[in-house]
Amino acid sequence: MKYKWLIKEQKEISKEFSKEFLDIAYGSEIISKLLLNRGIDSPEKAKAYLDPKFYKETKPEEIPDLIKAKDRIVEAINKKEKITVFGDYDVDGVTSVSCLLITLRQFTDKIDFYIPNRLTEGYGLNIEAVKTISGRNKTNLLITCDCGITNHREIELAQELGMDVIVTDHHSLPEILPSACAVLNPKLLPSDHKLHWLPGVGVAYKLAEAILGSSADDLLDLVALGMIADLAPLVDENRYLVQMGLKKLAATKKIGLQELLRICGCLKEENGNKPSAEHIGFGIAPRINAVGRLTDATLAVRLLTTNDLSEAVQITSELETQNKERQLICEKTLKEAVTLVSEHVDLKKDKCIILAKESWHHGVIGIVASRIVEKFHLPTILIAVDKEQNIARGSGRSISQLNIVEALVNSSIHLERYGGHKAACGLSIRPEKINNFIFDFKNFVNKKLNCENLEAIIEIDSELPLNELNLDLIEKIYKLSPFGLGNKLPVFVSNETEIIGIRVIGKNGQHLKLVLKSEIKMFEALIWNHDPNAEFHIGDKIKIVYTPKLNYFNGKISIQLEIKDWTHEECVSTLEYESKKYSNIMARS
Repeated sequence: MKYKWLIKEQKEISKEFSKEFLDIAYGSEIISKLLLNRGIDSPEKAKAYLDPKFYKETKPEEIPDLIKAKDRIVEAINKKEKITVFGDYDVDGVTSVSCLLITLRQFTDKIDFYIPNRLTEGYGLNIEAVKTISGRNKTNLLITCDCGITNHREIELAQELGMDVIVTDHHSLPEILPSACAVLNPKLLPSDHKLHWLPGVGVAYKLAEAILGSSADDLLDLVALGMIADLAPLVDENRYLVQMGLKKLAATKKIGLQELLRICGCLKEENGNKPSAEHIGFGIAPRINAVGRLTDATLAVRLLTTNDLSEAVQITSELETQNKERQLICEKTLKEAVTLVSEHVDLKKDKCIILAKESWHHGVIGIVASRIVEKFHLPTILIAVDKEQNIARGSGRSISQLNIVEALVNSSIHLERYGGHKAACGLSIRPEKINNFIFDFKNFVNKKLNCENLEAIIEIDSELPLNELNLDLIEKIYKLSPFGLGNKLPVFVSNETEIIGIRVIGKNGQHLKLVLKSEIKMFEALIWNHDPNAEFHIGDKIKIVYTPKLNYFNGKISIQLEIKDWTHEECVSTLEYESKKYSNIMARS
C-alpha cells in the first residue's frame, strides 16, 4: 500500500428532500453519495451542478475595478490609442492574451501583444520589456494577463513612460496593490464568492464579457483550456464556465484549436469522442506549454488567434515537435533528480526536497518537481543554475499539508523574486545564495511538518464492489464531470477480487495491465508507473482503490479500471465508519 486509505464521511440528505434529491441523482444512491461528498446537499445545488442551464452566472462587474478597466479600454479604442496585452507564457497566460486579442481586434487594429521569454526574462513584467513596449511598440495602454499583481516597480516605470496600466491577475495579493489605473484580481473578493477562484483566463474572459456581452460566449473554448491547464478549482463559476467551454471546444470554429484537437486525436468527427478535461490536461495543454517552456510562447498565441489554416498546421507541427523534445528532457531530468535524492536527501529526517543542478533546463523543472512529489510525497523545489547569467531559477510543488509560498516568504531574504500559491511556486536566486536558502527553507519546513502529517492519504468516496459496476452507472458518474481540482474523479474501494491476467505494457514496461474477476464479471485494470518491486501473481486475491472509466476503442465502449492503490485481502480489516470527518481502513504495510 502506498497510501493510508480514508473513507469519506457518509453524509445524508435531509428527509424533507431525500426523494427529490435521489430523483435528480438519476435514482442512484452512488451518485447521491458523490454529490454529498462534494458539498452538493440540496436539490437546487444538485440541479445547478449537473446541468449548467440551472446555474446563475455571475455578472462581470462584481470583480472590483472591472468597469473602470472596461471604460479605459473603450476610451483607448475611441482615441485610437495603441494597446499592448502582456501575458504569462503558460497556457493560462496564453489563453488570457488570446481572449483579449480576439475581443479587441473587433474594434481596433492598434493592438499588439507581448509574451516574455521564460528562459531569458522569467515570469511577469520586467523592466526591459516595459521599455520595449513603450519605445518600439509606442503603447499608450498596457494590459497584463495572469501576472502583474506584484510588479510595483515595473508598473511605476510604465506610468513614467506615459502608459496607463490595467492589471488582470489571479495570484496571491501583496500587502500593497500596484498603482495601476485598474487592478482586477478575484482574490479581492471574499473567499466564498463564486468568482474568487477564477484563474487568469477567467478574469480576462469576464473583462471581455463586459465589452462584448453575450457574444463573449465564443471565447469559452479558450476559457476551458486555460482553466483546466492551470488546475483551477472546478467549483462554482469555474465549473460552469468549463462545462460550457467544453461544449464550445467540441464545435470550435478556431482553426488553431481544430488542429490541436486533430493532432491529439480528440476531434469529434474523427473518433466520435467529445473533448474532455483529460484531453486538455494530457493532450492539448502540454503541447502549448512546451513552446513556453523551451522556446517562445508567442507561437501559441498566434496559433489560437489565427484565421490562416496553413499557419495553424505549421505551428501545430512545431508544437508537436517541441512537446516530444520536452518529454525527453523531462525524463532525463527526472532520472537525475531521483539519483540526487538518493545521494543528498535523508528521507528519514528531511521533510522536503531541494535540489540544484547547472545542466537542468529551467523550462521543465516544474513538471519534474511534480513527479518527485508524487514519488516521495514531500514538498519539492528544483533549481536550474545558469552560471553564465549568474542567476538560478527554481520551481516548487507542494503537498496539501504545506503552503509552499508561506515557506518561501520565511526564506525570502535570499531570493531575487518569488511568487505562486499554496501548491506551486517559482523563484529566482543568485547561485551563491542557494546553500543558505536551502538551509533556511529546510529548517522552516522541518519544524512545520512532522511524520504524522506527512503520511500520504487517499480519500475514498465509497465502497463499490466490482460486481455492481455497469456501463449505465459509469455513464451516470461521468455526468459529474468535468473532473479536476475541486471535483476529483470519484475513487472507490472494491470488494475481494481475483487476478486472472497480468501484462506489462508501455514503451519502457513502466505500466501494468491486470485482468480482475469479481463473481462472474471481469475487468481490465491499469496501474500507471507501477512499482517494479510489487509482486502480482495469477490467483492473488486483492482489494483495490480505483476509479472506473469508459474506454473507447474501435467504436466500442467498455469499462476500464484505473488502480490508485492495492493490498492483499488478508491485510485489510473490515471497514469501519466513524462519526468523524473520515473513517479509517486499518491495514498492515
